[in-house]
Amino acid sequence: MRYLLLVIYAGGVGCLIAADLLAWAVAVIGIALIWHGDRQWHLHACLDRPVSVVGVEYHADDEWRILTRDGAIRPVQLGSSSFAHPWLSVLVFRGTPGAARTVALLPDMSDAGSLRRLRTLLRSGVLAH
Repeated sequence: MRYLLLVIYAGGVGCLIAADLLAWAVAVIGIALIWHGDRQWHLHACLDRPVSVVGVEYHADDEWRILTRDGAIRPVQLGSSSFAHPWLSVLVFRGTPGAARTVALLPDMSDAGSLRRLRTLLRSGVLAH
């Protein structure tokens, strides 16, 4: 996950440098990009924020739960914009109004059988609403 975030934000900085913008615009956008990158780094790579997702559970009857660093177990619904690919699966969850969580799963984050079943269910549309 750390390498994925580094590639994404390094690409963003590279595009910003290559863009033909005024110096003040590059500075403002650059500061915002670095701030957002730091926030995402701690939330998704370091998992050191209280609301960082450290686990995902699926139970019968389409019941999803996310486990956060602070020990909370939050019921959520899987969004229809979730994405499944052998190298990257992205689960978009909706919880309370205005609270969305996104979980990126790389192949080494779980056993191959579980990720394969998840991808199959996502592609078939069984899990998405």
